[in-house]
Amino acid sequence: FNAIAGMYPRTFLEGDWRGPFFDDALLFTDNNMEGMAFKYRNRGKYAEIGLDWMGMLGDTENPMRRERFQVLSSGDWDLLGPFHFGWRASFYHFANSVVCRNVVDNHMVNPWLEWRPSTWFEDFSVKLGFVGSYQRDRRTMDEAVLCGGFLTQQRLSKWHFGIDNSFYYGADLMPLYENSNSGIQFGRELYFGEECYHTMMDGSSWCDQLALYYEPYVNKCMRVVVASVFHFGQKTSQPVLRGSQQIVSLRVNLDKLRPQPTPWKTAGDAIREFFFGRL
Repeated sequence: FNAIAGMYPRTFLEGDWRGPFFDDALLFTDNNMEGMAFKYRNRGKYAEIGLDWMGMLGDTENPMRRERFQVLSSGDWDLLGPFHFGWRASFYHFANSVVCRNVVDNHMVNPWLEWRPSTWFEDFSVKLGFVGSYQRDRRTMDEAVLCGGFLTQQRLSKWHFGIDNSFYYGADLMPLYENSNSGIQFGRELYFGEECYHTMMDGSSWCDQLALYYEPYVNKCMRVVVASVFHFGQKTSQPVLRGSQQIVSLRVNLDKLRPQPTPWKTAGDAIREFFFGRL
């Protein structure tokens, strides 16, 4: 069991938050959370929950600043052999500012089942899940918008080269993107996920995000990734390539360089070590 409070890095949460929850750019540039987080791990089971206090109600000098907070939770359960069950969930409270006197709810949950067999590849997995969302502008909407669809992810890597592909079919996960209050569009302040999930279609449609990457091993505290990401989907009646991006990232984990604390010993461990030594 681990707990942390104050300002802490997003990497303390071990869930995979990319895709409909957060885009890669935001995870890299807004890499700290303020609040508290708890993690639990035991015999093939893992669960975590974190609170991010994102802003206080503005004042006359900052009339646009909203009161905001987000609760994130994820988990992974070694269900049976190569099969794993897990979830991702977000509760986002997008509240008042001095100018915009309204509260907007944007909550999302993603339960999934993953197959991770032992293969010749360094990483091979297929994940299938459902994404459901509850969204409502309390000032202008009498009823909430319920939207969702099916999300599948495939991963494959060998010799430091890899493919990471996500395919979604369902309703627009950002239906209030163009909505506004007092002339201020919700847009990216309400939605943090990849914009390809804003399908902009009245009915069900699809989107796909394909990443091709190279991640050479440098050392235990340094990570280098070179990648090209392609976004496909339907924003009109015809499927289109909605955009692409190239990524070169370098991350240095200074925590790996410091001396790690020695775990606490139980009474039984101390007695066995005293009589039998470190076997």
